Amino acid sequence: MSIGTNNTLVSGVKLTTYTITEGDKTTITYYDTRSGISEEVGQTVTNAGGEALTSVLLKQSDGSFVETETYVEKTGAAEEKRTYNYDYNMKFTGGTEVLDGITYTVNSDFSLASAAADVSGLTKVTDTSGIAAGAIASSGDIYKQENDYGNNDKEITYFDKDGAITGYEYSYDDGTFSGSSFENADREYVGDKFSDGLFTFTNFYSTNSDGSYAESGSYEEKDSNGTVLTTRSYTFNYDSSGDLKSGEETVDGETTTYGANWEIQGKKIRYVESYHC
Repeated sequence: MSIGTNNTLVSGVKLTTYTITEGDKTTITYYDTRSGISEEVGQTVTNAGGEALTSVLLKQSDGSFVETETYVEKTGAAEEKRTYNYDYNMKFTGGTEVLDGITYTVNSDFSLASAAADVSGLTKVTDTSGIAAGAIASSGDIYKQENDYGNNDKEITYFDKDGAITGYEYSYDDGTFSGSSFENADREYVGDKFSDGLFTFTNFYSTNSDGSYAESGSYEEKDSNGTVLTTRSYTFNYDSSGDLKSGEETVDGETTTYGANWEIQGKKIRYVESYHC
């Protein structure tokens, strides 16, 4: 065991530190002496693997408090940072959290005020096919950030050109079954897709500001030889009450056009001509 003392700056405040190392764990305790009395205000605990957690609560000149927390899971991992503000009665008044490069602003009731990232550190999306429209911006550049959980399980966060979160995708692929589920920025379901090699489908939703929404998707089934047995694609537009306004559906080459309340307005068939020598 080793023991030492030192001074360090935390959030601009000079604190006295007391360090103890026992085995692979090091604990740094912080003391604030600005009042003339040495008061413990936080700690940093680290281990040999690089995991480190720091939590410090400092009193401000107006009597309020600011709590800062940082966490690193292991050496080389991204740092998580949280800053929480309290009034003189230690009532929470709001704060920020920085996780995976995304800054979350939290209201005094712990609800989320906003979430945004610096797009310079994100990957630009150049192909939006296969992504639910309700999970991405309707205009402007689109960016993404991927979290890989291993075994081909991923969480993808989508952003607009300003770095605001627009939606999420949870994807999986076990070699036989693959697919994704999509959510909008409010974590509401906006579609999914699935494939097992023989059966493939997509079903996506996007909502407009007036509450109306669109549903689109596709379906394809093949036999074990790869021959397509049946196909279906569709786009339906609904009002805010869920009543159909218009739509189009194509099943095995036959397209049906719908008006309000599913009234059929027309049909057409795609003919494929064959030529024999």
